[in-house]
Amino acid sequence: MKRTFATIFTAMLLIPCLANAQEVAQQDSLTATEGTQEQNISAFDAAYTEESELDVINQKWKSRRKYKNIGYHIQTLTHQDIPNMDWKSQYAFSVNMGRTFYLHKKPLAGMMKFGIDWTYIDYVYAKYKDNQETTDEGITNSTPYSSDIFSEFTGDEIDLGIMQMDLGMHLGPSFTINPVGDLMISTYFHFIPSVSFVFLNDEINYNFVPYWSYGGAIAWKAISLGVEYRWGKAKYKSLSMDEEAMDSEEDFDLSNIEDVFKKGNNRLKTGSLRIYLSFRI
Repeated sequence: MKRTFATIFTAMLLIPCLANAQEVAQQDSLTATEGTQEQNISAFDAAYTEESELDVINQKWKSRRKYKNIGYHIQTLTHQDIPNMDWKSQYAFSVNMGRTFYLHKKPLAGMMKFGIDWTYIDYVYAKYKDNQETTDEGITNSTPYSSDIFSEFTGDEIDLGIMQMDLGMHLGPSFTINPVGDLMISTYFHFIPSVSFVFLNDEINYNFVPYWSYGGAIAWKAISLGVEYRWGKAKYKSLSMDEEAMDSEEDFDLSNIEDVFKKGNNRLKTGSLRIYLSFRI
């Protein structure tokens, strides 16, 4: 009987202790759960913030992939077959548009990207000064063809002046750095396959010309200012009217039109410095 009473008494003493221990364990478990949830929320917030910042950065680079340029050229055309024969541009301009394809999504060191530029259309027009004094000196020891081109024009003979038109595209690597804010600095090297037409008074010259260029630009948001040097040379095919043949043709018609054209070749070299305003969208 005494042993039963002692057992009941001991159980009555242990029950509050066990209940208290269970309550403490539950509180510790709840605290640990809350701590884990807070850690998870903090980790999620950090990941979301990082992802948001990356989206902002990517959007900034993405919004600058396409470009439209308007440029002014200081251009020189040189005749490589006649010594000291060159022309300076009276005025020259260009328009082009293209896109940069970046080679990696995330900027290196958070601010640099390599890319490939593709300018899918590039048009250049140049009107040259007709340097008659230099021309006359070149005629003295030039070929007969040159004497015909640069002679004094009278009557109804054709004189188109000295001008050049190039139509081509650019392709080449570029490097862009974003040091701070919306400021971006880029540099590039391009290959420019082009179809070129050069008018030398009464003569039309034409051919494919492999131009090359290198340059750079400084951009703030959507507007940038750039400078580029461009050069190329080729052996042009030439075509001009043979006035003597036309005068000798008594009955001129379309069937013998080829007889009144003179054909030849001219080696011409072009070099230009382009200053351009660019809009990136």
